[in-house]
Amino acid sequence: MWIDNDGIEQEDIFRCFWYFRQFEEDFPALLREEVIKRIAYNHYEWTKNETSLAVYFRWLADTAKRRPSIPGGLWGPIETVFMVNSQALSNMASRYGDPQKRDKYKPFMNIKKIVLKHREEIDKQEEQKRKDRKTFSAIKTLIDETNGDNIKEIRAVLEKIKTVFSVM
Repeated sequence: MWIDNDGIEQEDIFRCFWYFRQFEEDFPALLREEVIKRIAYNHYEWTKNETSLAVYFRWLADTAKRRPSIPGGLWGPIETVFMVNSQALSNMASRYGDPQKRDKYKPFMNIKKIVLKHREEIDKQEEQKRKDRKTFSAIKTLIDETNGDNIKEIRAVLEKIKTVFSVM
């Protein structure tokens, strides 16, 4: 547990979210698939083996767009949240530090499959939101540019709107 800049008590899991941004996106899928289990306030359990925990977070660190500077080292927040010794995590992750070795480690690959499927779903949802915004904007523009007195112009705009909807 820690106190943020506003003086609000926060769970340590939020430090993992802060330093491993992708983990925050992956978290719901890991929780849903019972890879992570909440034990109590501020304590979570990694239900798979500890090596897969270490390899997962090493993978996140290796693939991060920006490498964060983490107080307490790479394993500090993970040690606090999942109650696994940071030295043990470091040793376990070093065995699978090479991406080729990591991709042959079955427990990690099962987790990676869950996470990548979840990320793909999120990407599809974001793409749908973009399409919806674009469609809405096109319809709004057509309506705003229409003179409400001319029936021919209104019918032409309605036809264009039907076309926009048929393309969706």
